[in-house]
Parts: sequence; structure tokens; C-alpha cells
Amino acid sequence: MFGLYLHTPFCRSRCSYCGFNSYAGLEERYTSYVEALLAEIEYQSSNQDWPVVSSVFFGGGNPAILGGNHLSSLLGTLRKSFRFSPTAEITTELNPEDAKPELLKSLKRAGFNRLSLGWQSLNSNRLVSLKRRHDRQQAIDSLTAARGAGFDNVNIDMIFGLPQQTITEWRDDLGTLVSLNPDHLSLYSLSLEPGTELRDQVEAGKMELPPVDDVAHMYEIAIEVLGRSGFDHYEISNFAKEGHACSHNLNCWRGGEYLGIGAGAHSHIKGKRSWRVNDPIEYIARSRENDTIAGNEVLDKDRKLGERIILGLRLCDGIDIAKLEAECGVNVSDIYGDAIRDLKQKGLLDAGSRLALTEKGLLLANEAMAAFV
Repeated sequence: MFGLYLHTPFCRSRCSYCGFNSYAGLEERYTSYVEALLAEIEYQSSNQDWPVVSSVFFGGGNPAILGGNHLSSLLGTLRKSFRFSPTAEITTELNPEDAKPELLKSLKRAGFNRLSLGWQSLNSNRLVSLKRRHDRQQAIDSLTAARGAGFDNVNIDMIFGLPQQTITEWRDDLGTLVSLNPDHLSLYSLSLEPGTELRDQVEAGKMELPPVDDVAHMYEIAIEVLGRSGFDHYEISNFAKEGHACSHNLNCWRGGEYLGIGAGAHSHIKGKRSWRVNDPIEYIARSRENDTIAGNEVLDKDRKLGERIILGLRLCDGIDIAKLEAECGVNVSDIYGDAIRDLKQKGLLDAGSRLALTEKGLLLANEAMAAFV
């Protein structure tokens, strides 16, 4: 499998929790940024013989901010420049307030076949505190509009563990989600990223997070409710109806190759990781010289093994140890035998022919994965 990732580092405003590479107030740069992306695509596609593309993901920021014509042009250029599988999964992220019928129909015509809608919450107070630009009804309407435009593969992003969020409120959100019948759900426990407004508010005592035990219970409730409702819990934070697991992310979690295009985008090609400059203005300038790489690294065998274990443990079915050893050329127990025994003793890890987190391990995933850093 081989994926393409294209990053849009623009938003109309910054959400209070957001630690992604995105910038507000750069409207005058949109067109020149798209031109830089097109130049990057042309350069990369002619630079070497790439594998057949199995997935494409337009992320951000907010890709929809570029408009339907630019998004269609970018996808069309990718199709002309790379070989696409006939069944390639082609996703774009979308905020609810942008899910207008005209844009959605344009995206569908261009060849996008999967949407990822950033709802984050269905509670009006939470949405205001997160500085989201949509309300509850706009979120619900965005899924209705996506269905109306012909999208039969739609993900919804949600966050739990938000300031002042209660278990009852989270149950209500889950009940609404189940009744709306999306194809995929990504449910993330709130992470207070450095430099974000929300982190500053929490540290200053202006916002209060729910108790840790309540957040863990929210996760357990989600697993139970969604499991009853026909969703397969296939990754720590991801749940899918049959046939709708995210191919692009699965490729990343399984250690596959992907090419990142755009400001701050990361790539993993032939065992080498690289990342492009974060600042979109610098990216635009450097794209003229085909010099957008900010750094790169080649992982040695031990680090590659540790990273593959960390990524693979995100998947609920875990990792095949024999295949992992063949891929990395090392013996897992020689390097991580003590860590594996310790995690098994703590009840966080199952280790037979596969390594996989237990139910308790899912709740304490960060602790378990830290053993392989």
C-alpha cells in the first residue's frame, strides 16, 4: 500500500485546543500556496517511479478553505501525475460549516469518495469553549448534506474528556451519533497541546477537566455503546462499520510508505522519514527551488522495531511477531523481552504469536507504548 497526504495549513480561525500546523489570516496566500502544491506534485511525480496509490488524504487545517475548484484541480493533478488504484480511498477533511451542497457535489465529481467531518462535540457549550465555528445543528446537517451529495463513506471526529464535559453528556452525544449512522468514528481523548489557548486556560485554572477516572469511563462507554451498534473497534481511537476502516491510516499504522506534500507534511519512503517546512510562506518560497524538506532521518533496526511496535499496538488486533521480526531483521525478545514481560505482568499486554494491548492496556496505552521508545 502507498498513500499520498496533502496538507492545507490554513483556517479561518484557530480552535482553542488545536496543536496542528495551521494558520489563520493568510487568505491572500491561498492561490500561491495551491500553485506551490501543484509544483511540488509535478516535481515529486517526475523524481522517481512511485508505487500505485492506494489512498489519498487531504488534511489540515481546513482543506475546504481552498474551495472546490482548487481541491478538484489538486486531485486531478495527482491523478495525472501518479498511478491510482481503481479502488483508491480518497479522503478530505471538512468542517461542518463548509459542508454546502455545491462544494460537496464538486468534491464528489472530482473523485473524492470519503469525507472526514470535524464535529468534535454535539454540545453547544463545548463547541463555544473550543472556538469551533459551527453549532450542533450544523454538525448534524453536514452529515445529511454529505449523504445527499452521494458520499457513502463518512467519518466523524469527536473529542471526549473536554472541560466541564460529563459522562451523561457524552452518553447523549454517542446516542445521537449512533442514531445518525455514520460509517466511521474517530473518538479522541483530549490532549492539551503546548502553546494552545485551552492548555493555557486549564493551567491558569480558568477551565477544569473532568476527573481522570471519568475520562477513562467515557472511553469504556464508547467501546460498549458502539460495539452494540455494529461498529468494529479496530484501532485505539477508531471505530468502523463493516468495510469502512480507514485505508490511509491503516497503511501508516502498519508501517507502510506514504508521501507528504505541503507545509509540515511528513513522508516515509524506503525506510527514510522526512518532513517539509512548517511555515506556508517559507514553503511557497522554497517550492520554487524544489527545496521544501526541513529534515530527514533513517531509523536503525532497533528504532525501527520500536516504532513499528508502537504504531502496531494502536491496532486492536496487534502485531504478528514473526512478520515483524522478518521485516525488521531483529529478534523482538532480544531487545524488548524485559519490557514485554513487565507489561504482561501488569495486565497491559497480550504476547503470544501476536503483541496486542489488553482492555486495560487500551486505557493505559501511553504507559504501555512508552516501554518501546
